[in-house]
Amino acid sequence: MDITEALGNIYNTVQNRISIFVIADALQSIYPATINGIFESNTELKYLYMPEIDILLFIKTMHINLGPIIESEAFINSNYRILKTIFLE
Repeated sequence: MDITEALGNIYNTVQNRISIFVIADALQSIYPATINGIFESNTELKYLYMPEIDILLFIKTMHINLGPIIESEAFINSNYRILKTIFLE
């Protein structure tokens, strides 16, 4: 809890559960015997899982292939022309 409630890590509950899962998963990959022993010795503890968030329905999406854009990305003006080509043409 010290890590997840540290300044800069205060999120909503879903983000908090994701952070806790990632930390626990990292510890489990480094110390598998110790972490598995903790969950096996205490039956009240349940191993953490990644929360499911707004799972999208499986649908076929349309794919649009963009043609080649002959511009250099070395300059800001070229980047603007690339974006203009992608979004406005």
